[in-house]
Amino acid sequence: MVITFHPPYEGHFNDTLELIFYDLRQKERFSIIRQISAIVGSPQDHETLKSKGPFARKKWNQLPLPIIIDRRPPTWTKTQWRVRLPLFDVPKDLIDHAFGVKNRRKSVRINHLPAVFSENSHGKWFQVLAYIEEEQRRLVWFHPIVHLAD
Repeated sequence: MVITFHPPYEGHFNDTLELIFYDLRQKERFSIIRQISAIVGSPQDHETLKSKGPFARKKWNQLPLPIIIDRRPPTWTKTQWRVRLPLFDVPKDLIDHAFGVKNRRKSVRINHLPAVFSENSHGKWFQVLAYIEEEQRRLVWFHPIVHLAD
């Protein structure tokens, strides 16, 4: 099989070669797919870009630097909290709508979420979702058998 490439201009070309065959014994088609690429240039460009000599790896000069031993990074140490934040109870009516009624999503959407999600209402929107997530995590933490799927 001979494949000939005639580029319209010089440059870098990428394409996919797909060969489709038919197996007479098994009576089924199969294909072989390969990515092909070509760089086309003039003979003058080829001579200009040709290497000047054999490849030689760059020599590594390791400078004798002093090793500075520092204390552990802050991300590896335990966080020392200065003040404990007060507990915040999620609004009771939101919890009742999110976990106490039959059609939870609709109830929360109608009673608690803003009608339109916009730059002015996104804070309220995500606040409601954070409250529901916090209560769901609390329920699963204290009652691991609870299933909260709708």
